[in-house]
Amino acid sequence: MTLDVSVLTGPLRSAPRDRHTDASYVVVDAGPRELAGYRRLRHDVFVTEQGLFAGSDADVVDDDPRTVVLVALARDGEVLGGVRIHPAPGADGAPPVRDVGWWRGSRLAVASDARLHLGVGAALARAACARAETQGALRFDAEVQAQHRRLFERLGWSVRHETLRHGHPHLVVDFPITRIQRLADATKAPLGLLLDELAAGAPRGFVGDDAAPVLLDPAVGLVAAAHAQLAHGRAQRARAARRVVRAHAQLRELQRVGVDEDRAAQRAMQREAEFLKYQLKLADQVGSL
Repeated sequence: MTLDVSVLTGPLRSAPRDRHTDASYVVVDAGPRELAGYRRLRHDVFVTEQGLFAGSDADVVDDDPRTVVLVALARDGEVLGGVRIHPAPGADGAPPVRDVGWWRGSRLAVASDARLHLGVGAALARAACARAETQGALRFDAEVQAQHRRLFERLGWSVRHETLRHGHPHLVVDFPITRIQRLADATKAPLGLLLDELAAGAPRGFVGDDAAPVLLDPAVGLVAAAHAQLAHGRAQRARAARRVVRAHAQLRELQRVGVDEDRAAQRAMQREAEFLKYQLKLADQVGSL
């Protein structure tokens, strides 16, 4: 993934063209040369300048093959900054054996003479968020120094809590990963009309066929019931399919009799059949992801 910042910002025409004021830098995946430059920069910032570590800031996350390093490169190839993203370590600091979708950003460093006006830190943070999502992250967080709070809040992060790391105040911040929500919005949008009608007639204490209670709030309870139904997997889909067959059989019987006073019952049965067919379709879509 490469982000050419100059495409968005344009060069600073009034400034002399050098690596500290020229906005034409790119954010790229680090190769061996860039990785070495990034680690030297980390040492300069976290060990020499800030004194957060004694001797070295290297840790076991650096050795995890799943760790991704992104760097901001000036035109001359100089590393202006870098950040790494990786599966969130456990309480002991060791990377998890299995990636469960919880990823973390760490060791964001920017060269001291490139911190003004270029937006290197913000560009790296944005690139890290985008890359975490492409890596399949379901949750993405970071521990950042407290003085950077305004920057991360401006970029859409939220503060979970304050903590102390290496003798300095830090913040644990979360970035919203919206991929699952976008998928849910896209696949469940057609349920709106059906849920409105079902909610209007749902009695208090109504439960779904999986015995899960269904609230009267169509935006919460009935959608939650759909979640529970899908979670049962193949057996539940077969059960729903049988309900569709029964509903259609009852509907055909009502139509054969043709009693006018049962028109409302016919409409209700038709809505139930259509709703159950949609559940089957949605379940198959979710099962194929």
